Amino acid sequence: MSAVELVDENLIELARNSPFRRLTHWIEGNPQAILVVEVSGDTEAEVRAKLEKVIALDIGQNALVRADTPQAVADVWAVRKVGLGILMSNPGDHKPLPFIEDAAVPVEHLADYVRELHAMVKGIGRRVVQYAHASAGELHIRPVLNLKDPADVEAMQQIAQASFEMVKRLGGATADEHGDGITRSGFNRMLYGDALFDRMAEVKRLFDPDDRLNPDRVISAPPLGENLRYGPSYRTTPPAHPLYFDWSRWGGFAGAVEMCNRSGECRQLEVGVMCPSFKATREESDSTRGRANALRAALSGKWPGGLTDEGIKQVLDLCLECKACKSECPSSVDMARMKSEWLAQYYRDHGTPLRSWIFGNYGMMSRLAQPFAPLVNRAINAPLVRRPVESLLGIKAERHMPTFTTQTIKQWYNRRAAQSGPNGRPEVVLFPDCYIMFNYPDIGKAAIRALEALGYHVRLGPDICCGRTMISKGLLGRARAQGSALWPRWRTPPTGSASRSSASSQAACSPSGMSTWCSSMTGAATTLPRSASRWMSSWRTGRTPTQRRSCAPG
Repeated sequence: MSAVELVDENLIELARNSPFRRLTHWIEGNPQAILVVEVSGDTEAEVRAKLEKVIALDIGQNALVRADTPQAVADVWAVRKVGLGILMSNPGDHKPLPFIEDAAVPVEHLADYVRELHAMVKGIGRRVVQYAHASAGELHIRPVLNLKDPADVEAMQQIAQASFEMVKRLGGATADEHGDGITRSGFNRMLYGDALFDRMAEVKRLFDPDDRLNPDRVISAPPLGENLRYGPSYRTTPPAHPLYFDWSRWGGFAGAVEMCNRSGECRQLEVGVMCPSFKATREESDSTRGRANALRAALSGKWPGGLTDEGIKQVLDLCLECKACKSECPSSVDMARMKSEWLAQYYRDHGTPLRSWIFGNYGMMSRLAQPFAPLVNRAINAPLVRRPVESLLGIKAERHMPTFTTQTIKQWYNRRAAQSGPNGRPEVVLFPDCYIMFNYPDIGKAAIRALEALGYHVRLGPDICCGRTMISKGLLGRARAQGSALWPRWRTPPTGSASRSSASSQAACSPSGMSTWCSSMTGAATTLPRSASRWMSSWRTGRTPTQRRSCAPG
């Protein structure tokens, strides 16, 4: 056997409720633990022969699941590989902590150690999760504690002392795989004895008299319970302005930031998508972990300038809000959501840049431009127009500007809908985004034709901007208004004839129609020309007016 690894029920449950649930298809039922046994050999025949020997063991055929294809093997090890991050993915302050997980005892004593330690932890009212190398006598056992609670800090010290005594009695070691570190170095004198420990300290002083190399480790560690990242004295200050997103699932915005367990999965260079900006720059500050650490420092008062400081802006600037972290990080750290919330807070203090407002309100800008598509398309590619726009909005000359369609997908759909009804077919609703509506209607047309070919009648959702561009640019107040308008509208079936719907669409594209549409978004419409002039004057000073709620800038 080349490996024997344990995965307990806590990790299985968390994996099944995480972005990695697709990898757990091979787990049958609800076992308390799974033992992964791997065999290897020089030939496929040799491997299969060894596998048959394992299967022949008297453990019950119903308890065995074979994984003998490359994909099946990869799925099994993927669950084990992301185990650390998954175990830390539970929201809240109680986390499985690693202060005793590196302890190892001879394999013949492993069961005794596990049973005794479990009983001790249960006796003080705590629980543990466990995983890892059962074959090497080193089972990673993590007590679940909240170190912001002084009682749990005391419990940690009790558990660590009990674990050390068991390990020493059973002939094991407190650090078998990951080194002593600050966490385990405090037990070294008792583990090695005074004579050997003093010789180690003497060697350290001879080669490093100023204790510059890896200080506070091995021979000079502080007591366990000091230097805690999240200790009883840890405090965070909520953002100065009301939050837009609901962060209650994580216990607040700070709790969402603290979901980062610092395992560094976001620093992958060869696997997955996360994190694109780190892959490009290789800078820690451009990783999801680096950004989470910066936000945590700001919320806990350790970042000069606070949460909306320009330094935080530089750290978050290259985040593409691609959501790769949410889907690939074992703890599902959603940096895209946090950046949007942060941007809204930042703009409340510093004003919204013109660039962010224009890109955030892309749907409204497109609605204004589309009726004049031929003229606008020529203008945006003319050097006399293109170059000032590039300079004003920070657009690279190499980027292709989207062109506007002369016929929106809604106009196309309404002409078709007049000729065909549901006729007993099941209905689906297609929500066209701004790009399908105003720029690339062929994508929407293809989707409608495909759905119709599958036997559905397609109903087009209301042409209200979904607010996605607003979210990405931190315009969360306007995005919320968009959502509030969209929610009741999409549930209401369209009424009237197709021609009437088409007329309504045309009216919405006129200045007066736009004002009415804007009023439905915010309840306080203003005319665009006056607001545009306000924007241009405020843009020159680098700030934007925020005291007036309107569809126009601000």
